[in-house]
Amino acid sequence: VLPARARRVARTRVPRQAGVMWCCCTEEASEQATIISTRRSLTTEEQEASRKAYALALAEEKTALLAHQKDARPLSKNVVRMPLSSVREDGNTSGETRVPPPSFVAVVNKTAPDTPLGLHVDLSDGRALHVCSVRQGPKCPVAQYNSSAREESQLRAGDYIKAVNGVHGDANQIADALKLGVKTVLVVQRPDQFKRQVVRRETEPMGLDLNFSEKGSSLVIMSIVDGAVKRCAPDVRPGDRIVSVDGATGTALELLDIIQRLVSMELEISRCC
Repeated sequence: VLPARARRVARTRVPRQAGVMWCCCTEEASEQATIISTRRSLTTEEQEASRKAYALALAEEKTALLAHQKDARPLSKNVVRMPLSSVREDGNTSGETRVPPPSFVAVVNKTAPDTPLGLHVDLSDGRALHVCSVRQGPKCPVAQYNSSAREESQLRAGDYIKAVNGVHGDANQIADALKLGVKTVLVVQRPDQFKRQVVRRETEPMGLDLNFSEKGSSLVIMSIVDGAVKRCAPDVRPGDRIVSVDGATGTALELLDIIQRLVSMELEISRCC
């Protein structure tokens, strides 16, 4: 059941299959994830706050443009001037080239098949396991692995587990594979993380359908329709995760609450390539 503030945001839940949160640090039942929509229009109070924020953003943009036009000083050879045509009103650049982050194989040994690995993972995107946290302790298999692995091959919060012992493509099946056998071979992908500034216009919605687990630490973008995110950050795509808002991290519900309260915000996106 959604808390009261989330029900007001969602109005209705989207009837589709949701992912689950599964914790292999402790014995914990699977939790049904929640999908909500941020497509709704703003309230009267939010509309007024949005108008003021948007007017301020336009005024700041105009001031910055005038200052740029008056500045005729030559640039240093080490400074690359970006063409104005490549800068949108939100400050994001077009045509940005992204380099996929590295992936690696981690072999984690357990003392018994039912020994918890020591990972808190989120299955909400349905394709891979998103590592929310890594448990520490001398008897924790992942902590033991990290202690002897090179830094570039250590498991960290924010990583994606794309396959376990050859099982891939389905988050639930990958999670089940973690519970089998004493030797666990993980294919791990570092996250591709980037930030995008989003400013809502007047009554404009965010235009996102989000999937999340209440015990997770991110919001999975399931679909994108017309709205602030599509306009300001067209390179954001379904499957991306929102991991922080204006530098703030927390639970999925806390991130959702911040998004609903702000008109202008910086979204930090995590992507599994």
